[in-house]
Amino acid sequence: MIYQIPDFVNQKTIYFVPDVETQIAGQALNLPDCIWNVGTIDDANILLQSIQQSYLEFCSDRFSVCHATINDDGIQTWKACDLTQEQPNTDQIYQIFNTLNASYTEVIGLDNANNQLELTKQKFLAWSYLATPIELTELPKPYKKPTQGTQTL
Repeated sequence: MIYQIPDFVNQKTIYFVPDVETQIAGQALNLPDCIWNVGTIDDANILLQSIQQSYLEFCSDRFSVCHATINDDGIQTWKACDLTQEQPNTDQIYQIFNTLNASYTEVIGLDNANNQLELTKQKFLAWSYLATPIELTELPKPYKKPTQGTQTL
C-alpha cells in the first residue's frame, strides 16, 4: 500500500511506500514537490499528526469563538474570545464558527465549547483530506510537462 499526505503549508505531497524499489520508481515519475519515504501506515500517521497541527495553525483565522455578553439593558452582544483564556463555567453561551458552512453552532459551557471547537477542526481536516493518510494501490501517473504550441484561427 502507498500512503499519500498533502502538506498544504509547505506545498508538498509526501508519499510513504513499502520499499526502496517503489521509492525509486516514485522519484522517477518526476512529480513536482513530492517527497518519497519508505515507511508504513504508522510512519504516515506520525507525520500526519504534525502536518495536521501545522495546517490548523496556518488556518487559525478560519476558526473563531464568541461568547455572549448581556449588558445592563438586557441586550445580548457577542464578543470574540480565546477558549484557553476563559474561566471554567457551565452557563456561558458560546458560538463556534464552522468555516465549512459559514454558520455558528451555539453551545453552553466551556467544556462543550472546547468539544465543539475540536469537532469543527476535525471536520475541517477531513474536508481538507487530512483526516487519515490517503491510500493508493499504485503509484500516481507520471508528470508530463505542458507543451507549448501555436494556435491557428
